[in-house]
Amino acid sequence: MPRINWSSMLSVGVPEIDRQHQILIGLINQLSDAADDSGVRVDIPAILDELVRYTEYHFSFEEKLMQDTNYRDYAEHQREHHTFINKMKELVGRLEHGEPVPGPELLRFLRDWLVSHILHVDRKLGDVLNSSAGA
Repeated sequence: MPRINWSSMLSVGVPEIDRQHQILIGLINQLSDAADDSGVRVDIPAILDELVRYTEYHFSFEEKLMQDTNYRDYAEHQREHHTFINKMKELVGRLEHGEPVPGPELLRFLRDWLVSHILHVDRKLGDVLNSSAGA
């Protein structure tokens, strides 16, 4: 599965959000590496747990910024966050109960969701934060 490579295309123009996005990308890439590793057994559930934990932290950070700036799309943005977290927790729960979760499907979901969310949802937030910072 191809790795996600950070580039300026993924930047929302808010340094702390960009830094956190880079950490999320790193965790997804770790998961991809673990799934592709045919040698040493890597604890995929532990990486997923860390991804869920850090994603919750990141989402709460963004939501605080949205509340502080009275961001008009807050409810919609928050709903997307909750949907993603619930899906991740469902996948982790399935793994913990020994149910198979196809690696390529999981990685495609993570990669596609995060990149799409950054480009289409977080970028709007970045634009608002940057315009209010310059006001």
